[in-house]
Amino acid sequence: KVNESVASLQKVLLSETTSILKHVKYGAGTEFSIQREEIVLLKKLVEMIISLHIIGMENEMKKQEQILVDVEIDCEGLISVFVKPIITRFRYHFSGKKKTNRVDKPQWFIQYFLEAIKAHIAPVSDCIQPSALKACGNSKMKVLVDLRSAMIRSLIQNCIHWRLEKSYATLENSHALFCHTIDQLIAADQELENVYEYAAYVNKPAVWPRLISFFCTTDARMKRWVEADASFARRKVNEVLAESGAWDGFIPESCFDIVNLLKKVSARFKDRLSPEFAFRFVTGIQLPVIEAYRIAVEQSLINVATHVRHDPMLHQQEILGFCKGINALSHLRSVMVEWAQESPFSLIQDWKAKSERSIRSRLSADIDEEGGVFSKEVDIIDTVVTTCIKRLGDMSAEMFRNGMQQILTRAEVTEGSALFPESFLNETAATLELYKNNLFPQVADSIAKEFANGIVKAVSDFVSTRKLSEKIILILREEMHKVYNLFQPFSKSPENRFFRELRDVL
Repeated sequence: KVNESVASLQKVLLSETTSILKHVKYGAGTEFSIQREEIVLLKKLVEMIISLHIIGMENEMKKQEQILVDVEIDCEGLISVFVKPIITRFRYHFSGKKKTNRVDKPQWFIQYFLEAIKAHIAPVSDCIQPSALKACGNSKMKVLVDLRSAMIRSLIQNCIHWRLEKSYATLENSHALFCHTIDQLIAADQELENVYEYAAYVNKPAVWPRLISFFCTTDARMKRWVEADASFARRKVNEVLAESGAWDGFIPESCFDIVNLLKKVSARFKDRLSPEFAFRFVTGIQLPVIEAYRIAVEQSLINVATHVRHDPMLHQQEILGFCKGINALSHLRSVMVEWAQESPFSLIQDWKAKSERSIRSRLSADIDEEGGVFSKEVDIIDTVVTTCIKRLGDMSAEMFRNGMQQILTRAEVTEGSALFPESFLNETAATLELYKNNLFPQVADSIAKEFANGIVKAVSDFVSTRKLSEKIILILREEMHKVYNLFQPFSKSPENRFFRELRDVL
């Protein structure tokens, strides 16, 4: 009986509230006038409606012998009184054959929605909300009520999502229109958050939706969204690679463009979608973009130097391109590793790990791998870069081996003579400088180490396979110090770091 009485009284009070709003033309347009007396009456009505709602809640809990706990009031009935006239006008303008009802102009209905909120939210947040909080303060429970957010939520569901439902059949047949609509919705979502502090719940889009949540309600819509964005991303990658200066710079300009594209994709889902949905953007867009760029780098910069077997200084243009390719992949790798440790990618990886545990009852093999959700591409890039480092090291060592053999087989080697000509040492130094100036320090250091290992092997092989006199061995030992010194840019003591084994041989 208590609940029946509460419902009956609420119905009367809501009817009275509706009459006042109709009288002041609330929701009839962007302009309405409300007098002080009407505001006072609205406040009293709202306080009584919320108080009755709390009485009904407390009575229901007592009936079920539940402990009084913190609870959020379902104020949909009260809010519907405020939003109904706004919804009616919205649907009038954006349905049927109205000139304003254009699928290709989503910004029109979104702008109307934002302006309607701006024009009508003040009475709710400034006048009605305090009365609702006053009623909540009289309860034994800690009652939560947010009429402003409830109003925005209702308008999102009954205006924006209703409109998208009507036009979805057309949207899904055009990637360009789909992406344009998504852009407009995301911008509006951001405005709601910045201006009205509307905090939609990422993991509860059905309860506290965003405008963009419409596309997350079914698997087919989510899939279509990812396909549309992926189509745009592919076109953008092709545009980036077609730029005349795509491969200019220590780190190629195209690499920064690709990273910016990946950031834009992240902005589509960061703090907006659950990890489950966000994961689709990673696998469906970001990883394919990274793969496409990696392949382009290999084909345009790295593979063009495959014919260079030795004498890198004779093929500087190819080697410089080779270095740019390594720099591009190294930079992209560092970005992926850094992002993997931060939100949203760390949250996506956690979700992925939990999903795999539930399926296999154990941790996935790649959960702890460097790069997180990007680990596959990180591993591939590691393999490519490692191969490139070895190629440059071997190429340089082959240059040294060929030059050394020519020098050491000369019959005119005499005691006190300079075994390695200045030109030979200069070429070796120039090769090292080429790597140092055009590669990341860590990569250049790794190549220097490979180069040094090749020198150690070349000298060791030559000494072990030839019958060299003690005189030539002594000269070679002294001359090698000149070679050691060339590696000082990479180590204060290159003889100990790079050539320790060679000291034993000589």
